[in-house]
Amino acid sequence: LNMHHASDYNPYINYPYNDTSFSGLIECAKKAHQNNIRLKIYYTTREITSNMPELFAFYSMNGEIIFPGPGNDTQTAIHPGGAHPWLRDHLRKNYIPAWLAQLGAPFNPLDLAVITTPDTRWNNFYLEGLQWLIQKAGIDGIYIDDTALDRVSLQRARRILDADGQERLIDFHSWNHYNNMAKFASCANIYMEIFPYLDSLWFGEGFDYQNTSPEYWLTEISGIPFGLTGEMLQDGGNPWRGMLYGMTTRQLYSGDNRPLWKVWDEFGIQGSEMFGYWDSRCPVKTDHPQVLATAYQKGHKALIAIASWAPQDVECHLFFDQNQLPFPEKTTIHAPEIAGFQPIRDFELSQAIPVNPGKGWLLMVSE
Repeated sequence: LNMHHASDYNPYINYPYNDTSFSGLIECAKKAHQNNIRLKIYYTTREITSNMPELFAFYSMNGEIIFPGPGNDTQTAIHPGGAHPWLRDHLRKNYIPAWLAQLGAPFNPLDLAVITTPDTRWNNFYLEGLQWLIQKAGIDGIYIDDTALDRVSLQRARRILDADGQERLIDFHSWNHYNNMAKFASCANIYMEIFPYLDSLWFGEGFDYQNTSPEYWLTEISGIPFGLTGEMLQDGGNPWRGMLYGMTTRQLYSGDNRPLWKVWDEFGIQGSEMFGYWDSRCPVKTDHPQVLATAYQKGHKALIAIASWAPQDVECHLFFDQNQLPFPEKTTIHAPEIAGFQPIRDFELSQAIPVNPGKGWLLMVSE
């Protein structure tokens, strides 16, 4: 479970240890653990809240903590008409307005954030706060929404999370920086130095899952070349292509994966070995260059994901490596019913499989 900011247990962005809600966060973590659920909390350094007691002390440090931007003259995508009046009245200059959220009682009704300066002593404050969250609230990890944290700080965060031998996770989200606002930067390039300390990716807002190539999916979205796994977000992603990379959407945030997960469990995907279409050891291939196949192999059975990049309806045949998956000709390929994904259907081993543009199948095959 990811606990975002602007919620009852974590109201103020990147300040989850505030006095008003912290006791509730402790109880939330306890309830999660009682129900065999792990709790990660939204916590990063990119911006800080106007509701933190240290705000004016940090502001007095001449740009070390709060980035010395244009102040009241700033116009951003979030603030096209300029900063909120509270910031204009209380800070006036040398800041950049960031996230804004409306909160309910008993919290301050406004959560206004300002951008921080990267690589400062604020990182030390952040890491001490992380240790406090683990020791006092019992959290099981953090959800980072973009970040200004450098590699050394992520190393330190990883050590704090792992110090007592408990498994805790770092889940990392980023919006697509490949646009004019972000100077056409690749998220994987921006953050590659911190990838060794992360557990999963969520790339993310603004990503195009419909009109980008398999190579883009593999290197820019999936995390697989870096030993990570990922999830999809924008407009629900593409569930057929996502299965080629072991990806679904984040549950209930941008889709309902339960019908798909049910098939995973029926097959027994836990303990299987994934062979992506890019891997020379993949035991299955198609005869269409724009329809790719990934195999989740478990002994002499496999769950086969196929997805198309062809612009029109096409047909393809599956070809299996008989050394890895020795299927006789009478073997039936079964497509289980998955709501919103595919109808139930069976194919003969030699039969052509129809694939619609931008879609695919999830197929079970065994001896």
